[in-house]
Amino acid sequence: IGLGERICVAAVGMDKDGKKHVLGFEQGSTENSGTCRKLLSNLIERGILDADENYLFVIDGGKALLKAIKEVFGNRVEVQR
Repeated sequence: IGLGERICVAAVGMDKDGKKHVLGFEQGSTENSGTCRKLLSNLIERGILDADENYLFVIDGGKALLKAIKEVFGNRVEVQR
């Protein structure tokens, strides 16, 4: 999400009823793997994600986000681009 000269990477989750919820966001100058990794780490620290669970991440084509997911969760999760 572009906000002026800054970029915010946002995480959106969907509940059982199909409602979307903003889970968190991280501000950075670009969408890079460090910014994405900070977002994922923040979600883990806040208890929104469990680093030991299996997830399906549905992401845009951004390579930085894919890299960050693999760095944080390894091969335990599925990613749909």
